[in-house]
Amino acid sequence: MNHRLLIVAGCVALGLLLGACESSTGRTELARGVTPPAEPTAFLDVAVYSDTTPAAYRELGRVYATAEARYEHRIENAERLALAELRKRAGEIGADAIIEIQREITEQDGQPVRSVSGSFEDSSRDLLRPGGGDFAATRPVYRVRMTAIAVQTGEPGAGS
Repeated sequence: MNHRLLIVAGCVALGLLLGACESSTGRTELARGVTPPAEPTAFLDVAVYSDTTPAAYRELGRVYATAEARYEHRIENAERLALAELRKRAGEIGADAIIEIQREITEQDGQPVRSVSGSFEDSSRDLLRPGGGDFAATRPVYRVRMTAIAVQTGEPGAGS
């Protein structure tokens, strides 16, 4: 039973480490004459208009987000992180929706990863690779950039 508990704990720790490798950043540009409210809009109350636009709205500013994925199959997760960052930033300026969402995915050159070899005979060479180089192969990084217009519609929860 303790063996199973250790395996589960190890899997949870690995999942947390992999999730911690991905994060998002963002910024906001306020429209002229707009000041952020004392109480921001809750993240979950910021609607996402991906295919439509509300009938009436007031533009509060533009929001930007960037997230990265180290593996191609994690791009979708990076997109979710960037979208969440847009909603968070929009909420900070009092928006209840984001519209005109644009996304761009680019492949960045990866940096060489230092080989993680043991100190067998005080050598830093990777004995498992032919040639035993000190650097492992690089992996590209996929960068997801999103922008949107943060708006106030007065329609709570509309547009998702």
